Amino acid sequence: MISNTHIEVHPLVDAGRAWPPLFRPYFPAFYLDVGGRCNLACPYCSIDKSVPFRPPEELERIVDIAASNDLGTGIFIGGEPSIYPHLERVMEHGLRRGISRWWIITNGSGLVSRPRVQTLRDLGMKMWHLSWDHFDRRVLASYHGNRPVLANLMRAAENLQEIQAEVAYVYQVVTRQTFPTLPQMVDFVADLRERFPVVKAMVAAVVKAVQEALVHAEVLYPLGDALPSLRRGAAAAQARALPFWIFNLPPCVLPDLEPIVFSPYELDRTLDLETLQLARSKAADEHCTKARACLGCARFETCSGFLRSYEERFGSDVFRPPPHLRRAEPLPESLLPSRGRARPPDTDVHVRRMRGLLDGFSHGAWRVRGVSWDPAAPLPRWVLSVGASADDVPLVVHLEPGSAPSSFLRADAFSVSYRGSVLPSQHETVLRALFECLRAGACVV
Repeated sequence: MISNTHIEVHPLVDAGRAWPPLFRPYFPAFYLDVGGRCNLACPYCSIDKSVPFRPPEELERIVDIAASNDLGTGIFIGGEPSIYPHLERVMEHGLRRGISRWWIITNGSGLVSRPRVQTLRDLGMKMWHLSWDHFDRRVLASYHGNRPVLANLMRAAENLQEIQAEVAYVYQVVTRQTFPTLPQMVDFVADLRERFPVVKAMVAAVVKAVQEALVHAEVLYPLGDALPSLRRGAAAAQARALPFWIFNLPPCVLPDLEPIVFSPYELDRTLDLETLQLARSKAADEHCTKARACLGCARFETCSGFLRSYEERFGSDVFRPPPHLRRAEPLPESLLPSRGRARPPDTDVHVRRMRGLLDGFSHGAWRVRGVSWDPAAPLPRWVLSVGASADDVPLVVHLEPGSAPSSFLRADAFSVSYRGSVLPSQHETVLRALFECLRAGACVV
C-alpha cells in the first residue's frame, strides 16, 4: 500500500453500504502506512516486510493533506506500527494540524508498556485494532515459534483497560488452520470482553491470497470449506451478544449473513495526493476481478469482486448472486474486467525456464529449492525459496522488475528483495551470490 502519490481512504458511506456501526464515529479516515517492518512473520500476511520504515516527513506530508481535506482519523498500518520509531512524532504533528483521532492496527507487541499506551492515548489514539491468531499454543507455535504473541496481546488488553481506552476490537485472520475452531475463538473473545470491557467486538477476516499466503499456500482454502464455520462463528457471537463482522468477502458468498459481511476493497477509496480526487480503490483494481456470473448481480457496478489469485487456485463458483440480487437480464460480457496481467503467457514453461537458469546456483550448501511466479503482487514477480537443505526454513527471495521501490539489490533488468524485517549476515552473502548468478545469466523478469 506504500505510495507517495496516493492514499487509501475510508469514506463514511459509499457504494450503497455503510461500515459496521463500531467504526462509523471514526470515519472519514485515511491510512498512514509506516512501512513493512514487523517483529513477526505471520504466514498469511498481506504486507511486503522487506519495505523499510518510512521517514516521518513522508507521513507528516500525508497528515497535512488529510487535515486540509477534513479526513478526520489517521489509521496507522504497517508492518507493525507500534514499533515504528516515529509514531509519537507523527501523532504530535497531526495534533498541531487538527487531527485528534488516531487508530492503530497492531499485534500488541508495542503496547506491553502501560506508560507508552498512556502516552498514545493522550495523543489521541482512540481505536485499537488487536490482531491475533489463536488461543491454541500449538497453532501459535507453528506461526511464531517461541514468541510470546498471546501473552503480549493479553498484556496490551490489560493496559488498554487500565487507561480506559475508548474502544478496542480483536481481528482474527481466518486461515486453513484456524477456521475449524472459529466458534471457540468467538467464545474466547467474549470471555476476554468480560475481563476487559474495552474490547468491544470481533472481526473474522478471511485470509487474502496475496503476499505471504501465496508463499505459504497451506494457509489458503476453498471458501466453501470455511463457510459452515463462519456461520457457526456468527451464531456463537449472537448467543454471546458479541458484535461480530466478517471481512474480505463480497456478501454474495454468505447471503444469509449479508448485514455482517464486508469487503474493504469495495468500501475503500483512493485519494490522489496531487489532484485530491477520490476514485475506486487502487487495491481493488490491482488485485480483484469478476466472473461471468457477476454479470447477473444487481450489485455489479458497486462490488469490487474477488481476488484474481483466489480464482486461479480455487475457481469462482462460490461467487454467485443470491436470488434477491439477481438481475432480470445479465449485463454484457464487455463489462468484465480485463484478464490481462503482467505475467508469463505460459506460466509452466516460464517456471521451467527459470528453474533451468537457477539449477546451477550454489553458495556452500545453499541451493534454490523452489521457484514460482506471483502474478498477484503489486509488481508481479518470481518467488524463490533458497535453503541449505530441504528441511530448513527457506530464505524467501523476491525477484522483481528493476522499477521495484524497495529492493535490497538492483540491476537494470531486475531487483532482489527478501521476506523478513532483519536479514542475518549469513543470508546476506547468499543473496549477493544469488544476485551475481542472476546477473551473469542475464536473467530478465
